[in-house]
Parts: sequence; C-alpha cells; structure tokens
Amino acid sequence: MIPNPTRPDYYWENQYYLDEEQAERKSMDKAAKVAARNTAIWLSAFFKIAQACFLWSGVLLTAYLILKDTALFISSAVWEKIILLVGVAYLLNCVVFFFKGIMTAQRIANRKVWVLFWLINYCFVCLIPALLVYFFVENLIGPSSTNPDARITGYFYWSIGAGVLSALWIYSKSGLSNNQTIRICNWAYKIGLSTGKRR
Repeated sequence: MIPNPTRPDYYWENQYYLDEEQAERKSMDKAAKVAARNTAIWLSAFFKIAQACFLWSGVLLTAYLILKDTALFISSAVWEKIILLVGVAYLLNCVVFFFKGIMTAQRIANRKVWVLFWLINYCFVCLIPALLVYFFVENLIGPSSTNPDARITGYFYWSIGAGVLSALWIYSKSGLSNNQTIRICNWAYKIGLSTGKRR
C-alpha cells in the first residue's frame, strides 16, 4: 500500500509504529547492557579465582600431595575432594601466616632468626609456583621426546625468566615483606605475632 500523507490517520498510525520500534530498540539495548554486565561479572570472578589459584598454587599442590594417597580422599566424590583440598590448603595457609607473624615480630625485635621464617614462607609460597611455571614453559618451548629438534633458541633462559617473573609477581601479591594478611587467616597471623613477641 502506497503511503498517503493526506489521510487523517496517517500521522498517528506511523507514530504508533515509530514508538513501537523505539520501545523494541530500548528493550534490546537494555538486554545487551545486562548481558554485557553479567559477562563482565563472570569473567572478573573467573580471573580472580584463577589468580587466587595461581597465587596459592604451592599451598594447593602441597595439600593435594598430602591428601592424594589417603583412603578418605580416594573414596570421596569429586565435590568432596574439592572441599577436602580447599580445607587442607586453608590450614596450610594459616601455618604460612602463623610463621609470617613470628617473622614480623622477630624482625621488629631485630633478631636475625626472622630470615629463617622468611625463607620457609618464600620457598612454600613463591618457589613451588615458580618451579611449576619453569617446567611448564620448558615443556612448551623446549625439546620433547617425540621431536627433540623442535625448540626455541635459548628456551632454558626463557623458562628461567618466566619462573623468576612469576616468583616476583607472587611475592608482590602475597605480602611476605609487609603486614598484609588475608582476612580469613588473620587470626593465625595474630597468634604468630604474639608468639614471636614472647620469645
């Protein structure tokens, strides 16, 4: 049908379709914004969890090595294994912050023994993930048993560099050099602090 602007209802009819189109466009824009916001929230949560897992990978790996051969862990369902793993990792984390509290108290008192506690925590928190990154990068870019000639020049140094960078990043985030603590492990840090002050 050819539009006829002289019809009395022409304006109102087209205005109705125009309003309907604008409402539909607004609804689609709103849905797109909600979807984008939800996607950003989920991605942010995923990256935070991944960062936490990498940051405390030494604790998680140690917890797994402790649990893997126990009858309770072997006979448990997957979700029960995750709960056990997180629980033991939390207890190990509390030990780390307990030692950190002792280290802080000894350092304030100018006792050299604080270096020993720092080394224990550093090896536990930073060195294990750094070794994991080193071996991962070396296997990724170095020679393999199936193809010994396929490697990047200087892969050994690249692997060491990746391990050192990961150790430095974890060290900066874990707060071993300051009084920073995780809220859920703060009680262990305070006990360590009071224990270190009594010595």
